[in-house]
Amino acid sequence: MLKKAVLTVPGETGDLYPIEVQYNPSTLNLSVSAGAVSYENPQTHVMNNQADQNTDSGELTLSFDLIIDDAGGRDVRKTIQGFLGMLFQESARKIIFSWGDVHFAGEAERMNASFDMFSSDGRPIRGKVHMEIVQHDFKGVVNSEL
Repeated sequence: MLKKAVLTVPGETGDLYPIEVQYNPSTLNLSVSAGAVSYENPQTHVMNNQADQNTDSGELTLSFDLIIDDAGGRDVRKTIQGFLGMLFQESARKIIFSWGDVHFAGEAERMNASFDMFSSDGRPIRGKVHMEIVQHDFKGVVNSEL
């Protein structure tokens, strides 16, 4: 049996709630952004060829698409709005994505939704949520779990 990916999110009381996705993502994307480089004294650096620098931590981002399908003909807007609403509750933005031996904990920072299938009366019955989860203060080491 195919194992489903799970998003674990905190509830209002702080308890963690697993949300099993309908369809596993077809692609997981990782991107890294480097932190800013600041020099102690830029004039001294240029004049003396010194490398007095301090590099801030970067960020590691996991992004993927979740397909939300309701083959029973029901409107999927409420499910998708529930995902998008997570961005407006600071406590709900802390997410753990788990799928097999892949585990990624971070903060949901960006989501967007699209609808690509509709019932005969125009109600959305399939949609997609693109989600980006960010680990701040990334030090350049990806642990063995992702």
